[in-house]
Amino acid sequence: MRIRAAAVIGFFVLALSVGAAPPEAAPREYVVACAVAPDDPYFAAAKALSEHRKAEVVHFDPADLEALRAALAERAPRFVAVVAKPETIDTNFIRQFLAMSTRLDADHFPDFAYGYVTGATAEAARRFVETGIKAEKEGLPKKFLYSYVTSHGGAVPGQGPSWLRAAGWVTDALGFGYGDPGRAKAFVGKHLGDLRGRGLIQMTGCGDPERIWLFADQRNMESDKHWPFDPAKVGQNPGGEMFWIDAPMLTGLDLYPAVLTSGTCHCGSLDRVFVEGDIVSTFGVSDKVERYRIPPGKSLGLAYLASGVSAAILPVGPNHGWRTNVEVLRMFATGEPLGRVMKSCYDELVLAEAGEVRPGLYDDEGHDADHGIEKIMRGGSANRVLYGDPAFAPFPRIEGLASPAVHPLVRVEDGTLRFEAEVTAPFDYGEYTGSDNVEQFNRFGSRLLAAADLPGDALPFGVASVTLAGDVTGGPVVDEIRWGVETDRGVVRLHVAVYNRIAAGLPGALGTEKGQRVSFRVVPAKSEAERLWAGVTKLRTEGGQAEAALAQPWGYEWEDWRFRDVLQFVEDFLEKHGEGQKVKFEFEKDALPLVEKKVSIKLDREPLRAGLDRACAALGLTYTVDSARNVVRFSKAK
Repeated sequence: MRIRAAAVIGFFVLALSVGAAPPEAAPREYVVACAVAPDDPYFAAAKALSEHRKAEVVHFDPADLEALRAALAERAPRFVAVVAKPETIDTNFIRQFLAMSTRLDADHFPDFAYGYVTGATAEAARRFVETGIKAEKEGLPKKFLYSYVTSHGGAVPGQGPSWLRAAGWVTDALGFGYGDPGRAKAFVGKHLGDLRGRGLIQMTGCGDPERIWLFADQRNMESDKHWPFDPAKVGQNPGGEMFWIDAPMLTGLDLYPAVLTSGTCHCGSLDRVFVEGDIVSTFGVSDKVERYRIPPGKSLGLAYLASGVSAAILPVGPNHGWRTNVEVLRMFATGEPLGRVMKSCYDELVLAEAGEVRPGLYDDEGHDADHGIEKIMRGGSANRVLYGDPAFAPFPRIEGLASPAVHPLVRVEDGTLRFEAEVTAPFDYGEYTGSDNVEQFNRFGSRLLAAADLPGDALPFGVASVTLAGDVTGGPVVDEIRWGVETDRGVVRLHVAVYNRIAAGLPGALGTEKGQRVSFRVVPAKSEAERLWAGVTKLRTEGGQAEAALAQPWGYEWEDWRFRDVLQFVEDFLEKHGEGQKVKFEFEKDALPLVEKKVSIKLDREPLRAGLDRACAALGLTYTVDSARNVVRFSKAK
């Protein structure tokens, strides 16, 4: 197809067909990619943003992203705002767009930062743009709220990162409790308005495209409470056992001018939803992935965009709420525009894949898009998108948060290059520092991410390999390095990630101690044939799958379960999803009565081993690991 480009000048729209390169050869700072025609009412949102950013408008067909890729490659923009109707923006589209964004040049990294602009109506989309422009001009209040779902609710004034308070921010937390629907309803009625007047809102809690659940997500595991999927039954509440926050509750709630980041699964889905097993409590169960259209007025995401937020980072599908911590930290550690913050998150996926980012897609046969726990976690991160202007930079940089610090690169006589990354802000769960140290995409427990700009004259043919230049200062062992080379407006940047199997925050993990240093050795390619854009360097392979399983962090709670059933759950889950993490549990005769007893285990991003250790201490058990057979064997403690 042919792409149409429109430059908005005052109140006039100049449209031209694009076949060859545009007259300007220099890269563009900003492009508005518009998925509606110039005579469509939604074009008003594109026009308003184009005038604000003095940006060219490029019209495209959402079904032909290759034509858009070619048009953007000619322009090489730094920012792209995607204006589209809600029905365009589903999980498949945002994943295809992410993959397209990496293909403007030879490297595997996204080549521009982007955000989506939309609304339930054309007028709502235009107001969303104008709200962002107004917030950028007026600034945001230094008021932060962390909202979450917990077994015991409560408002907690003053809770939040101390570095925000040191920068003059007011920090509060709001825990919506579950368990008693009546009590939850009363608490929501009293405190939902506490979201007003904030500059930044971080929300977590399980849910679906239409609601935040105020009931235990363990209900997903209680098959006797599920019904066969039926669009007419979505959101039914047998016996009134469940309570939630839904889109109608947000109507009339003015959240201006807050930036919102939410980890509630699917809450960024606006129209078409791919129904999987993570939302069976309210959507029902099916033996395949179903497609569902959200009725008007029920989309949680569209309600957020209409509430007065200046921007929102939301998942268009399942995801992991930990990503909100990473995003909040990067907003303040870098001071970058929100689109660049999200680009840095997509950059992680290049390192996770050690190559091309090609997220799975849902097909017409009802198959899952992602297979295996690693792909599921990567897919969850790919599902997170920015709604709003990608060039909007609402938060000034706060010194001391960025970690690790990268020391100047050194040229060595043998022709290699070396640089060091030093941990300056160790992992601290409550402070958000070191959130990057939590490894979610591969079967490791902790990691360090670093990037260094490389001198082009020293690398005429690029990079051949990256390895360590010595042991890690501070003791952690590195199991693996993944790296990738990015070319960004004339700058050659090397991204690296180092991993080990110990969960972030524990002794021996990467990023745990201030002053940890990792030294890298970069080997230049000697010819174009040796050039690599990404690679993996394996440094340690010992240890079986059982050890990897025990070291893997979990975020799960088993409340009042038989210990044997907990172990069976873990074994079955890893059999289905665990890539390189298989384990079988066996029992000595004297352990059999003890494993029948009930326990309560809560793992909050802790390694599985920590939960087993606590349960064994309570039950009087011990265990050994048979690495050769990948077996954990329990016996009565002596």
